[in-house]
Amino acid sequence: MNSRSNVELHHEGEETVKPFHLFKLPYLANLLVIESMDIDARFHLPFASKKTDRLLKKARKPTVRAAIKLKNDEILLEFIKDDACLVIKNDKESVEEYKADYKPHYYPYCSTVVKLAASHFKYARDVCWFEELEIKICDEKVGTEQLGEFLDHPSFQHWTCMIIERVDLEAEQLSLILDRANSNRSLMVMESRVPLDFKHPNAFKFKENGYDDARWVSLDDLLNIKNVANVALGTTTFIDNDIKVFVNHLVKSDEDLFEWIMISYKSLLPVDQLLEGLVMLEYPVPNGALHFTLAKPNSSNRKRTLLEFNSIPDVITISTLLPTEDHPENKKYNNAAKILELLEEKVRLKEKLVKNYSNKNRQELAIVTNKLKELNVIIENGKARVEQWD
Repeated sequence: MNSRSNVELHHEGEETVKPFHLFKLPYLANLLVIESMDIDARFHLPFASKKTDRLLKKARKPTVRAAIKLKNDEILLEFIKDDACLVIKNDKESVEEYKADYKPHYYPYCSTVVKLAASHFKYARDVCWFEELEIKICDEKVGTEQLGEFLDHPSFQHWTCMIIERVDLEAEQLSLILDRANSNRSLMVMESRVPLDFKHPNAFKFKENGYDDARWVSLDDLLNIKNVANVALGTTTFIDNDIKVFVNHLVKSDEDLFEWIMISYKSLLPVDQLLEGLVMLEYPVPNGALHFTLAKPNSSNRKRTLLEFNSIPDVITISTLLPTEDHPENKKYNNAAKILELLEEKVRLKEKLVKNYSNKNRQELAIVTNKLKELNVIIENGKARVEQWD
């Protein structure tokens, strides 16, 4: 066999490799070659033949996530892992596909940009598979009718995250998005104003919920948050008393409400006064302190019973943790729950001694006090803190 059979000579003696026919390869080798192609090459492959189209569907390229960016006159499909972008413009002249070389490819006109984007996204899903699909509305307001058409279209029902940035949405538009809330999706509304009188029962029904402008959020809204991963609230109208009410609700709740919540509010009191009446443990950290307490549910349904409070001026972050000592998320604070249980036992024993002094209670109190010392706990002025965390 001539090893140079796939090489041809140019007139100046320059060698160049002839195109190699993909179908000459075995089936598995075909799949490996297709998997190695970048998105730009893969987008052209189905046009070669029906066989390449079938092979392409068998060897869909894994992509970390895709992002769909909505604008009034165009929709951008971004393929994050490959740094590629499909720009869809419905201007009755052309729809242009871009990658690094910005070579245009033309597609037929559809009645709306959403329908055109849907046809190309369906095609993209034959080329790739996505772990995540983000929807972005950034810098440019989108018409209510187009937004509704997009959210209703069957091709775009599997999005995992909606990001709204630097766009002031109308109440009707935000309601269209919140109507699609579920526990597998996230919503982030950043640098965007929300109408002050806005209300919606699904405002905190996403897995992750973020609103930079949260002046419309009421205390009742806070008290109805449950079964979410996290909530981030920027500017609010809350004051210290609102946070006290919310913390009391959190401590007594029989359900896991969230993993963490961040609230900006008008703060006048230090965090230990906000948590007055609770058995607290202070853990010094650079430029401040973390505070811990235990939830008091009346049901065994609640699992995240270790509460952590991290406060800086005008912002409080509350995390709910699993008290299991060896759980990864609590590794740094593996004795917090144990210490708090001992502190609560010490309070109970002191109350017993006041009501009815006995040597047994006094001895039990001494044992608890020694255990706390062994755990490097110092109690001063009724406040407990860890001097050194192992």
